[in-house]
Amino acid sequence: MQILVIAAAAVFCLLVLYYLYQGAAYVPTLRATVERMVGASGVRRGMRMADLGSGDGRIVIAFARAGAHATGFEINPPLVWYSRHKIKKLGLTANAHITTSNFWNQSLREYDIVTVFGINHMMNRLEKKLLTELRPGTIIISNAFRLPHLKLKEVTGSLLIYQI
Repeated sequence: MQILVIAAAAVFCLLVLYYLYQGAAYVPTLRATVERMVGASGVRRGMRMADLGSGDGRIVIAFARAGAHATGFEINPPLVWYSRHKIKKLGLTANAHITTSNFWNQSLREYDIVTVFGINHMMNRLEKKLLTELRPGTIIISNAFRLPHLKLKEVTGSLLIYQI
C-alpha cells in the first residue's frame, strides 16, 4: 500500500512539473481583475477572443457575456471539464468554448483579443509567437507578467495591455 502512495505522489509531482514547464500553474484571476480585462479590451459583440491557459474558464465566460466569441486553451483535463460544465450551466455554449489543447500548438491568427496569465520564463517565447501570428490591431492583455519587447499601450493595476 505504501508503495502505491509513493508512486501516486511521484506521478502527481511529475504532472505538476510538466504543467509548469508548459506554462504557469493554475492560479485563478481575481474577479475584479477579470472585469478590468473586459473593460480594458474594448471588446465588441462578435469579436474573437482567446485565453491562453484558461484555467477554470472565468475569463472566457466574462468575454462571452460581453458578446465575444471566446475560446480558452487549457491542457489540464479537470479544469477543461469544470470550465465546460460552468459554460453549459450558464447557457453560454454559443459563444464560449474551451479546448483541451496546448496553446503553443494553436494558431492565434483569427483572434482580436488575447489574454494570458503566464509566468516570466515563458513570456519571451510567447511574445515571438504573438508577433508572428497576430494581425495588426490585436489587443493583448497580460496579467502581471510583461512581454519583454512589446511597447505597452496601457497599464491598469496588474494588467499590461499591448496592441500589435
